[in-house]
Amino acid sequence: MSMLLQRCDTALANIGVTDGLWTERDRGYLRSCADCDSTNLPTMIVLSVGLGVTVACSSPTVAPVPRVAGLRLDDAHNALKGAGFKEFNDVDAVGKRSALVDSNWAVVSQIPASGESVDVKMRIELNVAKPEDKGIRDRLPKDSPVLAQILEKDRQRNLQTAFDAADQTT
Repeated sequence: MSMLLQRCDTALANIGVTDGLWTERDRGYLRSCADCDSTNLPTMIVLSVGLGVTVACSSPTVAPVPRVAGLRLDDAHNALKGAGFKEFNDVDAVGKRSALVDSNWAVVSQIPASGESVDVKMRIELNVAKPEDKGIRDRLPKDSPVLAQILEKDRQRNLQTAFDAADQTT
C-alpha cells in the first residue's frame, strides 16, 4: 500500500471510518489523486458524505518564491511555474514597453522577494528590462547569468575593437 493510501486509512480511522466503509472505488479515486505534487504529499481532505466517504486532495497553496531576478524572462516564468505560481505581471523597469518575446528581456527585480512564502495564486510582479538598456548592469544581481552574458559581449567587443585598431596601424 502506498504511503498516501496509508495516510488516508489512518485519517479515516481517526474519524471512525472502518475498512468496511472504505471502498475500492474510494481507493481508486485516491490513487488518481496521487498525481498531486509527488515530492510533497498532497494535503488530504476527508469529508463524510451520506453513507460513503469522499476523499480529495490539493497541492500546497503557499510556497516560497524562487529567486528569478537576474534571469531571462522566459527562464523566470519557467522557474515560477515550476514552483506552482501561474500569475505574473511583467513591468518594464525603463519605459512603457511590452515584453513580446520573453527571451529578449531580463528580470531586474521581483515582488515579492525570493524566499518569501506566499499563496501560489498571488500575482508575482517582475520588473524587466532589455539587456541593452542603459543602466541595466547596475540593476542586475552581481551573480546574474544575464549580467555575465552582457559582460562577455562587452569583452569580445573590446577585443575586436583593439584588434581592428592594431590591424589598421600595420
